[in-house]
Amino acid sequence: MYSRIITIPPAFYENINVYEKGGYHQACLITLGDKRYIIDITYSQFLLMRENNFNRIGIPLLGGCNVGAYMTLTKERRDFAENLMKNGCFLATEENLKLYFDGFALSYRNGLYYENFGKIDYTTKYEASDYLNFINQIDSQVNHESFHFLGRQKRLLKNPYLNFANKKNDENTR
Repeated sequence: MYSRIITIPPAFYENINVYEKGGYHQACLITLGDKRYIIDITYSQFLLMRENNFNRIGIPLLGGCNVGAYMTLTKERRDFAENLMKNGCFLATEENLKLYFDGFALSYRNGLYYENFGKIDYTTKYEASDYLNFINQIDSQVNHESFHFLGRQKRLLKNPYLNFANKKNDENTR
């Protein structure tokens, strides 16, 4: 058996913290025989309602929502998050790694990201292999998305009327 603590810094970037201080998360990667697992018994902290409101996106000096908001947007993500909450760990398949780390990557984006791209789309182009490069400090989200679009939003949106609320999510939570 092999175990390793993995650190997830904001935007998967340790050189400059996009939240000034803090915002790091840690989990444990376990290799048991030919299978890998991630143990994350503190994942519930990302499900607090006060930091999972899509209306906070686009507000200066705030970042995006917490991980939990993005994990409720699809049945696949919701089922994954519920399983992680129930069991405290998951088998580190490519699909599961993408689901797990997508929540973090999305949570690091602020409103400027969506305004710049002209589309509010809570998905990522990253694959499990990208995330493994991120946690091994070979690459980072900052190398793929502008530093200004990550972490606390430092300036006003040009269009203050952007609606970041996900209609499908609103229907699922009623």
